[in-house]
Amino acid sequence: MSEIVIREQQYGSKVQAMLYFCFSILELKTATPLLNRTATLKEHAFLTIHKTNALVFLEMLKIFGLLSQAHHNDVLKILEKILQN
Repeated sequence: MSEIVIREQQYGSKVQAMLYFCFSILELKTATPLLNRTATLKEHAFLTIHKTNALVFLEMLKIFGLLSQAHHNDVLKILEKILQN
């Protein structure tokens, strides 16, 4: 599930679009599952992009790039990095 929300910027009087992407906590890979516990300080989790969810991530990237010119430029840099690898 995704949602776009228009909110006031934290600093300043302008508004900005925010893109939220919701997914199951079970999708996150950690040494110990996160379900029913609090993550430890500086703990990291991995969200793997694979064939069954890749289209969702591509759509999110496309939407993110439409939110502002700065976001568009960020998406182009991300795509350049992906293509380099």
